[in-house]
Amino acid sequence: MKLILLTLATAIVLLSLSVEQSEGQIWKHLITGGRKIGGSGKPHLHFILLPSRKAAENAARNAGKGNTPVHHTAHKPGQHPHFHPADRSGNIIKDGSHYGYTG
Repeated sequence: MKLILLTLATAIVLLSLSVEQSEGQIWKHLITGGRKIGGSGKPHLHFILLPSRKAAENAARNAGKGNTPVHHTAHKPGQHPHFHPADRSGNIIKDGSHYGYTG
């Protein structure tokens, strides 16, 4: 009887740990938009600097599966203007990608 209770208790603990871990993974996916997490604990961003505005726009368009990309000017001094890939509705695809160009 004790062996059955011990086995049952162990199974419950393992199941609850498994559920807790998968809920954590789901939560992390929702918070980060599906992006990989860097060493700082923040989502990875990738900045691809291209030689021209047209090249950056085309790269963002390709990443957005042919949809018109969203253009942003440089946010701060020392940064570059860039394009984000967009979905069919024109919303930025939240994958952390920036296709910059030297302006």
